[in-house]
Amino acid sequence: SENYEEMAEALVTLLGDTALAQKYGAEARATVEQCYTLEHVLNMYTAIYERLAPGQKQHLAIAELQETAL
Repeated sequence: SENYEEMAEALVTLLGDTALAQKYGAEARATVEQCYTLEHVLNMYTAIYERLAPGQKQHLAIAELQETAL
């Protein structure tokens, strides 16, 4: 179950603490930059396609897309 009161309390804390909000923002940005680069996301999709359709030519199209995107 979701606890809206705790979420509201956390947001009020962040609104009152600029340094903490900036720290969380910087950490979130670092996570996104590390985990969601184009190369990483394409690799995740490639792994999914290969798992769902092993031996199919789909992975070739993804690999070509990776090469042109990078």
